[in-house]
Formats: sequence, structure tokens, C-alpha cells
Amino acid sequence: MELHTDLGRRLRGAYFPGISDQQLESSIEQLLSGVRTEHYAFHDSTLRQVLCICFLNPSVKSLPQQSQAGRATVRLQLANGLLFALHLRGNIRPALDRLEQIGHWLALRPYALDEFEHYELALSELVNAGQAAGERCEIRLARFASVMPLPGISREMLKRTAFSAFNGLRKRYGLRPLNRYPHLLSQHVVSHVDASAHTVDSYLTGLDQHALGLIRRFDSTYRHRYNDLRVYNFFVAEHGKFCRNRIQAVQELPWLLRILSGMHNLQSDDTLATMARCPNDLHAVKAIVEAIDSGKQLFRSVARAYDVPKETVRWTRHRMLPSFIHCGVSRVDLLLKMLSWLPAEKRPGSDEEWRAMDDLVCTLLSSFSACHDEAGIVGTVALEHLRNAGLAPDDARAINHPAKV
Repeated sequence: MELHTDLGRRLRGAYFPGISDQQLESSIEQLLSGVRTEHYAFHDSTLRQVLCICFLNPSVKSLPQQSQAGRATVRLQLANGLLFALHLRGNIRPALDRLEQIGHWLALRPYALDEFEHYELALSELVNAGQAAGERCEIRLARFASVMPLPGISREMLKRTAFSAFNGLRKRYGLRPLNRYPHLLSQHVVSHVDASAHTVDSYLTGLDQHALGLIRRFDSTYRHRYNDLRVYNFFVAEHGKFCRNRIQAVQELPWLLRILSGMHNLQSDDTLATMARCPNDLHAVKAIVEAIDSGKQLFRSVARAYDVPKETVRWTRHRMLPSFIHCGVSRVDLLLKMLSWLPAEKRPGSDEEWRAMDDLVCTLLSSFSACHDEAGIVGTVALEHLRNAGLAPDDARAINHPAKV
């Protein structure tokens, strides 16, 4: 704040000549601290660390109110390694003062996306106790947040925001807006962004480096967004006890990551049943996760869960199956069965061939989505389609799935 005070005085002298308003320096200081990035570390607590980026409302005129009108994005890491993301809006000060209480409350609950609405109501009561209606903080738990809020705010965005607010302040005192960016303000923006990057780096060093490294490799190798709290929490579940097993499993079968990380947080059969399209989806996911965590043979466990030959699963090793926007287990189930019906030399190898099979799976599932016995009908039609194309032998299903003929 001393730096802001000194810079504010210099900006006032250079760009607000003859203005004697006592609130002017406070307004300039508030403008300079319009975005604040902070990192907190906790010891002997259920909350391990917090990364907080506050966007303060530049229209607030007096400095003491700056944290009562704004928004913030917060990443909380609990002592068990799990990450939660909060979005705050309105009077954010009470929430920032109660971060440790929020972390303790979340540590008693699982990372279950379907429960977030109930969590938000409880956290709102915790934070807004005793607050007037117009001074409440709106709290949202981010369901699909990234591990790191990148970028917290870009240098160009911050420059435009600060320049606009600075000209608005000059206009308030009857001064003409500037056409060129003040050098002093520009230097402040540069130093702020650099300091923000250092704060984010401090937060990242407290995360699981094995999990972060694998997430980065998946992002760069497969060009899909895996920088997701669900993915990170999947790797560090159970106090990191099964982190090594889960990392090794998705390194062998990369296509498992999207499915397992998207559904591992669901806690009960009833909850899973509402998310899954049929009972087989539920059993496949639960069986694979349990097999990985207990150290069972991966290919055999996945083959048993999807009822396909072990050879089919082994063929997908180090391959990334087509990545659906919502990669449902039913689609992967059908895709694996189609691969099991095809001879190895007929299976897709190029991106175009994968897209063709992807389109076929989506078309079939959409066409028969209203049928009660969807899996059986779609599977039969898919096999007939492959036979007509000369890709699958007539006895393919009898060879691979004798119990179903």
C-alpha cells in the first residue's frame, strides 16, 4: 500500500493539477489496487493453501469500501490434497475473512458435483451471517474450473481497465481524457502482472507435482482440456494413497482419464444412477476404479468391465479414443465393442477413420436413445453396419461374445 500511496501522489501531481479534493488520492490508490492476487499458506489446519484473485469495483470512490464491492476467484487446497474453486461476487470481504472456516467446512464433505448446490447454500449462510441484504456475498462453487485460473488477468486487459478508470476519474473532475497511456501507470501494470505471476507460482509449488505434470502432458499431447479440478482430484484422491496407481493406469490407457475423472466423485449408487444412462455404465466405472486402486491387472479388469476381449483393450494401449464433448460411458462401451468385432487390420488408424467411427457411434446412440433396450439394439445395428461394409466377419459376435448369442 505504501507503493500505491507514493505512486498515487505522483499521478495526482502530474495529471490532476489544481485539484484539492481530499478523496482524490484515495480514489487513485483504489484504482491502482483494482486487481489483487494473494496467496495464503496455512499450517496445522484442514486448509493447506489458498490462491485468491480479487477484481475490485473501480466505480467505488473511497478506499475503505474497495473490498465490499467486487468479485473474486478463489482456489482452496485442503489438507487431504483436494481442490475446490469458489466464485465470489458482491461484498467479498466477509468471505475472504472466513477462508479457513470455509476450508474446514469443505473438508468434511466429498468433492461431489451433484451436491454443490447444497454446499453453496450452506456456505452462503456461513459467510453472510449478520450481513444486511445489500451487503451479502454471492458464492458459487465452480463445477468445471481449471486447476489454475489462467490467466488471472492479462497485462493488456489490466492496462485497458486501468486506463479507462483513470480517464473516468479525470472526467469526474472536469479534465479531458488522455489519449496516451501515462508511463507511471503503465509501469505499475507491468509490475503488478509480474508480481501476480510470482504469486501463482507459489501456489502451484504446493500442489501435487506428479498430477500437474501428467495433466500438462495430456493437454499438450492430446490437445484437449485436461487442466480440470476433477482430473486433478482424481489423481490425489484418498490422501494421495492411490495417486501412483491412477497415474500409471491412465498412462497405459489414456482414454480412461476423461471417463474416470468425470465420474469418480459421485458417491452413491443412487447418485450414479441419475448420471449414468444404464446400470452397465455404473458398474463399469465402479469396477475399473476399484480395480485400479486395489492394484489389479489393468487390461483384464477393463476388459471384464466392458465385456470385451482383453486383446481389444490391449490394442487401445497408448491410444486416445475419440474425445466426445460429453464422453459418456455408453459411447465408449459401444466403441470398444465395435473394435472387438473388427479384425485388427480393419480398425481405425488415421484421424479420418476415427472420426468416421465416432460419427457412427453418435448417430446410432442418437437414433435409438428413446428405446428401452438401447444398448442391445444399437449394438446389433452397429454390427450389421460393419458386416455390410465388409469389415466384420459373420461370426464376430459369436466369437467375442458367446454368452450374448
